Amino acid sequence: MILVARNNNVHDEVKCIFLSQSHNNEVYGNTVSNCESQGIYLYHNSVENKVYNNTLINATEGIEYSDDSMGNTIENNIMQ
Repeated sequence: MILVARNNNVHDEVKCIFLSQSHNNEVYGNTVSNCESQGIYLYHNSVENKVYNNTLINATEGIEYSDDSMGNTIENNIMQ
């Protein structure tokens, strides 16, 4: 099953968009703001995901991934 997270407005969370042990998903067109930690976090073996065309505003860590989350495509994201 492929998850698509698109065109969401997420704000005032610790981790605004969080994927854990999640594979082959698409995260795009989202606006995240005022995240206490990561704006988008690929955690614990989240592989082969595509994260693109997102806008992150005031996210302390921006986009982050754990060491075992490999093969992800992260491109064309705006961090303010």
